Amino acid sequence: MKTIKNPTNIQIAKELCKQNPNSKYASLLGYDKETGELAVKDLSIFTSTPDVANEFLSDMANKIIVQRAYDLFRGYEMPFSSFMREMGRLGDAEELLTAELASTADWSDSASGSDNPFNASKPSIKLAWVKTEDKKVVGVRLNYEVWAGAFVSETGLSNISGIILKNLRDSVEEYLRGAIKSDLASTSIVSKSQVITAISGAGETANAQKAYEEILELCTKMTIPSTSYNTSEVKTFTPKGRFVLVLNPRYFSSFKVNVFASLFNSDKIGEDKYFKEVIVTDYAGSNDEIGVLLDEEAYLFGNRIDLAQSILNPKTMEINTYYHRWIKRAGVPFRQAVRLLGTGSAE
Repeated sequence: MKTIKNPTNIQIAKELCKQNPNSKYASLLGYDKETGELAVKDLSIFTSTPDVANEFLSDMANKIIVQRAYDLFRGYEMPFSSFMREMGRLGDAEELLTAELASTADWSDSASGSDNPFNASKPSIKLAWVKTEDKKVVGVRLNYEVWAGAFVSETGLSNISGIILKNLRDSVEEYLRGAIKSDLASTSIVSKSQVITAISGAGETANAQKAYEEILELCTKMTIPSTSYNTSEVKTFTPKGRFVLVLNPRYFSSFKVNVFASLFNSDKIGEDKYFKEVIVTDYAGSNDEIGVLLDEEAYLFGNRIDLAQSILNPKTMEINTYYHRWIKRAGVPFRQAVRLLGTGSAE
């Protein structure tokens, strides 16, 4: 079988005439069955004979024997899904609370009231809330009966319809990715920051190793009880292996090439030893911001409403489908979270 790449209009006309030598357009173009050539090389001749042009276009359309549907968000997973939690449908706000460490006193210090069995201090409770921040809806109108005329098989029709309906959810997931990026770049949610050596381009091995060392140093400091790395400024810590590191693509790629691939025994300092997860995404902060180092519980989101419904219009045969997603999301101020800033970044 001969394959013609990037065929011209004349070549297409020759092939159609070859397959339909007795057609009106083959006669109009002066097709020679013996030589396979056309006597008329100007296809504008069809403008004066629209009935022949329609026959030509009909035969051309009927040559479509295979249709392939492509999903633009094939295999898409929203990168912040590890922060998703189950949320209640009833009510809007949900309360987050924790208790601070109790103060210690000397047993022999009578001024502390230790000699009074009914003088224990009240616990110190910290509160925060998560509420519905997004009320999103996306919709699409499908008409299977009419669309069927454009497909050569039921499979092709069902494939593209399935992709369209799946992409309703993908649309909201992509919106949510942007919203969470903005949250993590917000000083009201992640109020603490740390300056890290900047990496401005490819091949900066020394800067990459220094930057990664600084992140690991910060990670180690955050495993020690402290008030320095959470918005509520309560004493807390994050156990090793319970960190999530959000990085922009430049730093992630630089670490992979200039740190892990170039250091002896690099598996001992690999990302899986210190972090529960490394999330790579285009960060929403300024160009100087690297990302965020945070406790796995420092951010959460979940669905208050997650519902898809359809209605048929019997007059037009159209099916209108709507996907509703109401999302609760918030930072947890008494869990540790630090924005990573490149050298020279301004607050």
